[in-house]
Amino acid sequence: NVKTGTGYAYFPAVSLSFEEHIRVNFGDRPFNYKVEGYEPIQEYPAEKIYCVDQYLVSINNILKINLNSPKTNNLYYSQISMAHIFDKIGHLLGNPYIIHSLLVPFITEKCQLPELRTKFFEAIISFLDDWELNHFVDELFHTVALISYCCIYSNQPTHKIQLLQLAIDMLANSEFSDIIVNSPLFGHRFMLFLHFKGPDGQLLSSVVPHAWWPGNEEHKESFDHATKNIYGAIKQVEAMFAKMLEILISGRHLKKFLKYLNQFISHILAVAVSLSNLRNIPIHQQAFMSNLFLAISRSLAENTNHMSSSRIFIRPAYYTTRNMQCDFSELPRVGGNHSHLKKEFKDFLANLEETEIDDMSHILNNTALLFHLGVYRRLLSADLFCREMTDHAAHLQAVQEKIKNCPPEETEVLEDLKQCEAVLEKDTITTSRMTAWIKTVILSENRMNDIIWMLRTLLRSVDVVEGDAFIFMPEFYMMAILNMYRALQECFPQKALVKHRQAPALFRELAHFFAKHICNPQIKSIDVKDHILQSSVIFVNYPQTLQALERLPETDCDLFMSSIVASYSKTNYVHLSRMLIRFWKGHGFAYRDPPEYYNKRHEVLLPGVLAGTACYMSVYEIEPNPSVKYQNLFSTFLAKEGNGAKFTNIVFNQLNSCLTEFMNSRKDIRKNQSSYTSLVERSCLMWYDLTIILVRFLEMITALSPQIMVANPDAMMYDPTSEINMERLVQLVIQIMNRNKQLALTEDTFIIQRFSTIDILKLNCSVTGILVHLNRNAPFLTEIFLNKLISERGFDMIVFQNFINATKTVGQKRSRDDFEYISVSEVAEVDALLSKLEDVHRNMMVESRQSTIADEDLCPICYDRPMSSVFKPCGHSSCRACITMHLYNSKECFFCKTAIESVEGIDDKTS
Repeated sequence: NVKTGTGYAYFPAVSLSFEEHIRVNFGDRPFNYKVEGYEPIQEYPAEKIYCVDQYLVSINNILKINLNSPKTNNLYYSQISMAHIFDKIGHLLGNPYIIHSLLVPFITEKCQLPELRTKFFEAIISFLDDWELNHFVDELFHTVALISYCCIYSNQPTHKIQLLQLAIDMLANSEFSDIIVNSPLFGHRFMLFLHFKGPDGQLLSSVVPHAWWPGNEEHKESFDHATKNIYGAIKQVEAMFAKMLEILISGRHLKKFLKYLNQFISHILAVAVSLSNLRNIPIHQQAFMSNLFLAISRSLAENTNHMSSSRIFIRPAYYTTRNMQCDFSELPRVGGNHSHLKKEFKDFLANLEETEIDDMSHILNNTALLFHLGVYRRLLSADLFCREMTDHAAHLQAVQEKIKNCPPEETEVLEDLKQCEAVLEKDTITTSRMTAWIKTVILSENRMNDIIWMLRTLLRSVDVVEGDAFIFMPEFYMMAILNMYRALQECFPQKALVKHRQAPALFRELAHFFAKHICNPQIKSIDVKDHILQSSVIFVNYPQTLQALERLPETDCDLFMSSIVASYSKTNYVHLSRMLIRFWKGHGFAYRDPPEYYNKRHEVLLPGVLAGTACYMSVYEIEPNPSVKYQNLFSTFLAKEGNGAKFTNIVFNQLNSCLTEFMNSRKDIRKNQSSYTSLVERSCLMWYDLTIILVRFLEMITALSPQIMVANPDAMMYDPTSEINMERLVQLVIQIMNRNKQLALTEDTFIIQRFSTIDILKLNCSVTGILVHLNRNAPFLTEIFLNKLISERGFDMIVFQNFINATKTVGQKRSRDDFEYISVSEVAEVDALLSKLEDVHRNMMVESRQSTIADEDLCPICYDRPMSSVFKPCGHSSCRACITMHLYNSKECFFCKTAIESVEGIDDKTS
């Protein structure tokens, strides 16, 4: 009952928040989504459409005559005819219905040839009044953007390409582009073009008729063929995106385009602040940012092919000039808050020369920010969806295996399994088809090329910065570099990355980046530091990237190793330990995993940077690839005076903490087997994993520098701190042997069944590895250590023999045709160690019967060794081991608290 006619007008009552907008269509333009039975308030302009349609036939004929017969007379009469036609219909050409139903099809179909389209545009410019031209161009670009936005994917995206080509031709025309770019709605319309609507479920089933997943090889050929078709269509559309951006970037409208880009990014940052997290940015805006990043990076790469790659980077002057013209200057800098840096380094800024904004730096800066804000998260979301398909397939395969093994008489169970199979099969088919779309649209080879190009550009931008200018560099440069590398490793096939033509240069530049910045004190953000450490762990995990790290100049290699060890106690030791142990894994005793463990991604839980927090890190495990070069560099560091003792002491402290946490969490689980929380479960797994790593770390130290771990009193260069390390190593072996003997020998049923990753054999092998390497590299020191171990209170010879033997017997029991936990040579080394243990034990028993020490001659602290040292000036005595360990932490006498000035030997009176 809506009344219409003269005197009636209707306006929507809409309440909008700041910067929100709405577009309401009452029929002034065609509906994109028509509803049957409903008509717009505004009447359809049928007469006007018929009139323009008739004149367009004449225009088409005139254009063809001019093209085929370019004679002067023909051109003259054609111009007169055109003038009359446009005089009749010029005021109608801005009507949205006419543009949508007539002009867009006319230009895209009748004027496909570039010459015809150019002549039509020239006629429009020549014969329309200024207001008619402005209205026509504005509405035409708007309508083309809307139609392009609504285009749904097909294997032959002809219509989408025609529309994009029309937009490109309009932008390439100087008169048209002035009107388009100066429109206040240009940004909104441009966003509509860089959108490719994917197929819905029904259309997707026709695009990918046969689904495929691992274990179902029946339709793989058809699936691959459908994927190639999608890739071919998407490749054409993406090329058009890049061409459109190329016109805007290389033309005279660059400044206005950058202004629009700044406004868009500012809006995204405001949304992120209001939502308190970048992760909550809407999906459609992430998709737009992804396509925009692709188009800009590709158009830049094509435009700069003639330039030397070393000249393409963000100039430091862009973000360090005194007038601070860098966009988004409120974002954090590497050295801290921007406003604080301006005050603290005002002298540095005052000495800088005024420079104009560098357009290339401006574009690269915003492109990096686009990746940081949305592209990386879209890649991760796409990769996560692809993994879901693999999980669905694995569950389906497991259910089918259960159906196969289910007894026929179990009808109810069989029926439930078949229902479960039907649901899983449906989900797997759907996710499989979507995976085909995702891998060709979001995770394609072209996307990888774009990321590699931008990553290398950013690496150059960071590498050229020197001195105090580095702290003014935007923090998101570092984060974008790290996220790009993580995306390449986690979201794209490893083989494709390794075989990429730019891979050697990329790995070399990344290796230099990590060597220079892994523990750079100029970087203040804890989050950035932690991301660098995590990415470094991933970087040393692969043979190709590790080789790039080894091929760095010696100065860079030394810088990398010295930065790691110097910061070991100051930063997150977990990441550094994982990195250092990668240099060792493969050389350790029985340090290997079953084949099925490798070439898979594992989610590893790690303690967070802040106390009481934890985080997951995705690690793609491959077969061990130890680095002899970095082992030697680490050995050189340990050999320097004081380094070995100090570093080993830190490792022991961390190991004691991890082992205690593991034992406590295990105790909680055993006490409350039915009610423990998932947090306790994750903690148990995490602390056990870290315990293994740190014990292996001690194994590496023992193998590289055994003199640090065991004291030799007869050595010419006696280091008293090695006495402390030997004491702590003895205590560690006895602690693990006794406190964990039930778990180690009987393999506690509940713990092992509940936690498949807790393999007690790994702990046995780690401890045994320390002794095996000691016996292999320093047999004489092994005897000294075993003497000390056997004489220690709490040592049980039988328990220790069983502990070492478990490594050999259980490891052999777990051997399979294609995998041996313990090799033959390692079994022989265990036998040799046990034989030496028995010899040392036998000799000590003989010596203990032949000699006794009076109680008054025993050390009053440990009551185990004879007194051998006198403290000056107080004159109290103890054994050398006790006073050495005490002096490591305090300089006062045990008994009277007098400051100790020197320690003399009782027999030789040496200090």
